[in-house]
Amino acid sequence: VKYKMSEEEEKDVLENYTKFKGNLVKMLEYVMLSEERDVPRWMEDYIQPAIAEGKVEHYEKTLSKTLGQIEKKLAVEKKRLKEEVKEEDPDATETE
Repeated sequence: VKYKMSEEEEKDVLENYTKFKGNLVKMLEYVMLSEERDVPRWMEDYIQPAIAEGKVEHYEKTLSKTLGQIEKKLAVEKKRLKEEVKEEDPDATETE
């Protein structure tokens, strides 16, 4: 049984989006099996289309603020992982 990318996940994301008025950080605590890396997918697949279709309100300020917090956290995590790889293999070359 698959939850991520399912109709059930979409329903949970949109319910919690409305409940927490666009606070993505808070949503992560309540949407089952969620991680920060799910948020960009939620935005693209569920939240932005629902806003465009008028199904949910656009909590622009909160959405922008909390998305920024999550993106910053993801960037820090990505940098940390790259540094770990370098420590394990000092000959590893940058691919980006």
